[in-house]
Amino acid sequence: MDMYRKVAGVQYQPDGETAVSEGSEVQKVPDFVPDPKEIAKILGVSAEEAQVLRDDKDALLRKLRQRIDEINEEEDEEEAMMESVGGV
Repeated sequence: MDMYRKVAGVQYQPDGETAVSEGSEVQKVPDFVPDPKEIAKILGVSAEEAQVLRDDKDALLRKLRQRIDEINEEEDEEEAMMESVGGV
């Protein structure tokens, strides 16, 4: 999510609102361009696709948002499973 915030240039809130505050840990990084290796690692894409995404900010943000959503869904499923077996 850190990369998403830096690329998007906003402080992202899960409820869809954006806010930037003085105490925010992640601030806009002017002209932030992530390393293709980091993109490939986070998104699980090839080095070539990572380079293309690096050059297309909108596509990169879409892919990052999709990955964040996938992670959130996985966590929700794990939590639901734990609740169903009485773990939480």
